[in-house]
This record gives sequence, structure tokens and C-alpha cells, in this order.
Amino acid sequence: MALYLVLLRWGSMRSLTLTRFGIFLLLLAPLVSWAPLFFGYVSAKVFWIFAVIELTVASYLWLIYWHPSFRPRWTWQMSVLAGYVLVIGLSTVFGVYPMNSFWSGFERNEGLLMWIHLAALFPILLSVFQTEKRWLQLATGSCTVAIMVSVLFFLMKFSLYTPAISDNGGSTLGNSSYLGVYLLFHMFFAGFLALRGQERWTRAFGVASLALFLFTLVSTDARAATLSFFGGAALFGALLLVTGEGAKRAGKKRAGWIALAFLAAGFLFTVTSFLSPEGVIREYFVSQATGSRYVIWDIAWKAILDRPLLGWGPENFHQAFLQYYDPCLGNAYCGGNTLFDRPHNILLDSLVHTGVLGLLGYAALLLAVVAGGWLAVHRRGYDRRVAVLLTSLLAAYFVQNLLFFDLFLTLLFIVILLAFTTAASSDTFVERELIPEKETPALSMLPVLGTVLLPLALFFFVVQPTRAGLAVFEAMESRKSTERFTALQTALWTTPFGRDVRVEYLGFSMAKLLWSY
Repeated sequence: MALYLVLLRWGSMRSLTLTRFGIFLLLLAPLVSWAPLFFGYVSAKVFWIFAVIELTVASYLWLIYWHPSFRPRWTWQMSVLAGYVLVIGLSTVFGVYPMNSFWSGFERNEGLLMWIHLAALFPILLSVFQTEKRWLQLATGSCTVAIMVSVLFFLMKFSLYTPAISDNGGSTLGNSSYLGVYLLFHMFFAGFLALRGQERWTRAFGVASLALFLFTLVSTDARAATLSFFGGAALFGALLLVTGEGAKRAGKKRAGWIALAFLAAGFLFTVTSFLSPEGVIREYFVSQATGSRYVIWDIAWKAILDRPLLGWGPENFHQAFLQYYDPCLGNAYCGGNTLFDRPHNILLDSLVHTGVLGLLGYAALLLAVVAGGWLAVHRRGYDRRVAVLLTSLLAAYFVQNLLFFDLFLTLLFIVILLAFTTAASSDTFVERELIPEKETPALSMLPVLGTVLLPLALFFFVVQPTRAGLAVFEAMESRKSTERFTALQTALWTTPFGRDVRVEYLGFSMAKLLWSY
């Protein structure tokens, strides 16, 4: 009994530390990969995120059991996030393939299950990162990981390190476009450290990180992210001039408004020329890439008109793609690629998957991040440079997504930024930090239930999908027919997670194997 009480007391004092430690473990996700796993760059990160969030939720339930002051307070930002997840849930239920929308697959992982995990993370971030000091620590940790990712990029680029899986110019993220958008978010974290660091070394670390991330970004093939960054940098300068105060700043404000007008005109010209059949931008884009993007967008638009309100369901673009397939995709002008699982445009992507309601929810989520930053400025007199930097980042992110789509890692950082701006607009952001109480509250079943459900969540959402992902390559590489059959059974029937992708891959690989004899 005495040992039991000691363990309870230890858990009481350590629950806050363990919960914060779980958040920092999440930041390591970009470094996680596993070559034997199906889509080892992507799925390994997803399972890491699932496992860490589930463990962190269990720790957090014990934290709020022992220390009620850490219980989350409802905010309007929480309502925005909950509303968006609700729309995703409705789209999943009423979509064309609910199981796929819930579980998602090994390659993209933006289904309802991922959003449930991210929504569970949001109140935890609000509760245990309540001050600017804590957010500076989180930004430092995330920038440290991004520095490792950048260093590995150059080691791979100059053949000083050969990864077990082809990196496609994307370091540990497996794709140059993924790396580009990841670096965009860390431009903000580095700038935040440079602007608000409380020690000289912190500010110097932020400046150095920003320089490294910029150099890495321009060295990648992520052209959309690179151009968007420079547009965002121009927007940052213009907004700084416009939002400045004082009688002597009237001239600078006029210059800022002129710069904003030029940026808006340039953006409108680019979009118009890009969409025009004979536009200069369109011709350049087709010459640099392929004409497939426009064909896919036409397919997406037909799919949107078919199911406009809630869409086809998350992760179900391939169903619409097959229904409205354009034979042009088989020839050289349209790129020769006959299979796409995304429209490669965030607006069309949202409309196809979750309909008009989903697009409105997604827009509300991004606007909530920006609004929280400016509320901190107007309510508390917080540093406007941070709000300007955040606005410029999200503008650059949105523009590059007009030629791309969201990745689960970017969704993670959007939720983190939403929690940051929510905390920044609260009264406790700078002045004080809550300290755990020493009193033991009344008995509650919530943490006990969370602890009991934790192994089940880990088993069904992490262990079983991992087993299935490992069995895919085992089925292809096994020499004995009995071993191959066992691996096939495991790969196909262990979990619904990504089953369609595994079936397609195994079917294609088996057919290729048979034709080789």
C-alpha cells in the first residue's frame, strides 16, 4: 500500500513533465522513417504521431486528475476546430467510402482518424504551454529538428549519406515539396525566436536557423514553396509598414499600401494567366511540368458538381478520378501518368473531399490562427511583428498550396499554431504560469479509463497497421510459398488502415512477378 501511494505521488508530480515531454517527442516525427515499412518515410511518421499523441493524452488525463487547474478551458478557437472535425466526420459517414475516409492510407494519412488525434492534441497544448517562455522552448525544439532535417538534406544531396529509402530530394520527408512546406513553417518558428527570444543566444539561434532554412529551401526543387516564401517576405515588409503607428509613419504606411497593391495585382495577374488557356504563366507551367494538372482539375470540378455539400469523403479522390477519368492522361501531352490521388490544389482538394462545408471549415481554421495573433496585439499589446510574420507565413503557405495539397505534418503544425495564437491572446501568456497544486482531488474514472483504453488504441491504430505495412514487402521477398501466403494474409487482413493501397500494390507486384516467368 505504501508503494502504491508513493507511485501515485510520483505520478502526480511527474504528469506535467511527461505531458510536455510527449509534445516535444511529436516534434521528432520528421526524422522518423523505417525502410522495411510500406511507404516507410510517411507511414512511420504517422504511427509515431499516433503513438505519441495517445501516450500524451493518457498522461494528460492523469495531470488534470491531480491538478484541476490544468483542465482545458473552452475557447472560440476550440469551437472552430471542433466544427471542422465534425464536418470531416459527416463527410466520412456520408461519403462514398467511409472506411477509407476514417482510416486513410499509408501514403497521405489525412483521414478522420488523423484529425481526431490532432483535435485531442489541441487542448493539451493550451493547458501545458501557457506562457511565451514555454512556446519559445517549443519553437527551439522544433527548429533544432528542422536543422537536422536540413543538414541531412545536404548530406544526401552531395552523396555524403545514402538513406535506406530514396529521398526524392526531400531529406527525411521523402519529397522535395514536403520539405519545402515544412521549412515554410519553420521560417515562422525561427523568426519568432529571433524577434522574441529572451536571451541573446536564443535570438542568434533564431537568425542562424532562419538563414539555414532559407538556404535549404532555395536548394530544393520545391519551386512553389520557394516562390511563395519570397512573396510572403514581401508581404511581411508591406504589412510592417502598414501596421506601424505614430505620426511620423504616414509616409511609410502609404508605401506599405502601395506595396500591398502591387502584390495583390501581381497575384491576380498570375492566377488569371495561369487559368487562361493562352496565358504566359500557363504556357511556362506546362513547359516546366506537364499538362496533367489542368486535366486533373477538370476531373475534380466534375466531382465537386456531383457532390457539392460534403464531398466524396476524405481520401476518396481516387474514386472520383476513376469515375471521371480522362483518356488524355495516357498520352505525353498530359504527362503519361494515369493515376492520381489528389487534385494538387488545396481548394479543389477540400471541395472534392469534404465539400463546400469542408472548405469553409478549413478556411475558418486558417483564419482563426491569424485572428488569434492579431487579437493578441489588440487586446494585450503583444508584438505586432509576430502577428505580421504569422500572417505572411500562412499567406505563403496558402499560395503554394494552390499547386499542392496538405500533408499530415502541415496539419500538425497548423494545430500547433492555432494553440499558440490562442494562448497568445489569453491573459496568462506573459504574466504567470500555472503551478500544479499539491492537493489530491476526488477520485475520477477518467484517467483510469484512459489508461485502460491506451493499449487498445496503440494496438489497433499503431501496432496492427505497422504489422500490415511490414508484411507487404515480406510477401514479395519471401522465398517459400507458405511464408509468402502467411505474409499476404497479414498484409491484407490485419487492419483496414490503407487496405486498398496494399491490395493495389500487391496485385500489381504479383502480376509483374508472374509475367517475369
